[in-house]
Amino acid sequence: MRAFAFVKIQSPVVCWLFLLFELTLMGYQLFRCYPTFQRKDWVPLLVLLLLVVWNCTLGSMTDLHRLVIVNLSVLLLAVGLMYLTFLNKGDEHSSRGLSDSPDFPEALELPDVANIPEEPTDPFLDNCRKCLLTVREIEVVSLLAKGKTYKEIAELLHISTSTVDSHAQNSYKKAGVNNKTALLHKFLTVPEK
Repeated sequence: MRAFAFVKIQSPVVCWLFLLFELTLMGYQLFRCYPTFQRKDWVPLLVLLLLVVWNCTLGSMTDLHRLVIVNLSVLLLAVGLMYLTFLNKGDEHSSRGLSDSPDFPEALELPDVANIPEEPTDPFLDNCRKCLLTVREIEVVSLLAKGKTYKEIAELLHISTSTVDSHAQNSYKKAGVNNKTALLHKFLTVPEK
């Protein structure tokens, strides 16, 4: 006699639990790939969407064993595809790193920020240090000073345009200004001694 023979698990309940998990995975994939969707990012979403449609139409009518086998096998396939797209994105980022980008060295001519001497000689870096900007904020402000747009900065730094905007807004707050012109004027002028 089985230990839990008195508990009857019904297919519709399991079907709804699988649906909840599948929709969560779809949301994760959408969130992870936003805003730069590529064709390979849609493949796991389509597989999960087909599974959701199957669960909504036929899932609750099938026996429990078939329901679990179909859902688990398709979920493993979808998670495997998601993992492969994740690995491919990592390879793309490492293969087109900042040092390999032909535009990057010309676009950003900052010294190594980690090794700034105690007495900086560059007024730009001195002003950035006074305002406590992060390394990424310094990069964004430097590219703004070179006349780059948010979209161009995002492509050079391999980040989204909303992240560029966030770094710019943080720089505005830290510098105590509210527009790009005032920010650049503050950082590019020689500080008074």
